[in-house]
Amino acid sequence: MNDKEDRGQLTLERLTYVEFLEAIGRVAVVKFLQSELEELPLSEKICSILDELFAVIDEQRCEMTEMDGDSDT
Repeated sequence: MNDKEDRGQLTLERLTYVEFLEAIGRVAVVKFLQSELEELPLSEKICSILDELFAVIDEQRCEMTEMDGDSDT
């Protein structure tokens, strides 16, 4: 997203938090297209992408816990 400051200077391009989350989801979908893992649930694809992103900064994601009423069935 491009914003202009009051002085008319172009600010750095930034994503909102929601846009960032959507981008991760879209990357997860595209990465697994036409592969044997294409049928994985989106949540597992996103976990794989997050694992790769966190590895860059030597961190690990917290394991997901299933919430009440939150299932793939």
